[in-house]
Amino acid sequence: MSPIDFPKIQLTIFCIILSAGTAVCQKPVKTDCRASMLPTETATAAKESMPKPFWTVKYLAGSLLPDAGSWLRIAFAPRCVKSLTKNLLITVHADEIVSVEFSSKVERDSDSIQGPRSGCGYARTMMPDLAKSRPDDFIATKATPGRASRFADALIPHHPVHIVWTEDMKQEQMTVRINDCEYESFIANLRWLLGTRWGEAARDTSK
Repeated sequence: MSPIDFPKIQLTIFCIILSAGTAVCQKPVKTDCRASMLPTETATAAKESMPKPFWTVKYLAGSLLPDAGSWLRIAFAPRCVKSLTKNLLITVHADEIVSVEFSSKVERDSDSIQGPRSGCGYARTMMPDLAKSRPDDFIATKATPGRASRFADALIPHHPVHIVWTEDMKQEQMTVRINDCEYESFIANLRWLLGTRWGEAARDTSK
């Protein structure tokens, strides 16, 4: 009898719970600006959710919120989407991002646990679609995860990402924690957002 692989069981449970609780195990959908030209009722409905894929993360520190432990929902989107998404807490253009502190080791580890039979397989769908136009903005809203999502959050390791940007001639920053399943896709989307500027902005803390 082979030994029980507890990490894999935890990851599977994590994905199942998130599917039931907040539908984080999602497939990305195409986001464009046509919603702004739709009838009012449809445009209003479009404001109810973030563009997909999105990441539900915990805010650890920074200049945005007074208390650590708040939850954020983060996405990468075309410039026009900010007018279609309500209650935006952050809208940062790619050119305003000064630095991103991340771990390439954690990024590689995140990739390695996304096998087809693991509970992290869903995260492959959150990788950037390079066939589409590059996003313009990094956006975020406050989030309120349900009980199931909070339980799932406790089952899997997380790692920090620190982002610094300028806004109105003032430097802003925040540190958020990303779960192991989604860490690779989060960094990949940041890299896609910044394009050729990634080399000057990225700070690899694992080196």
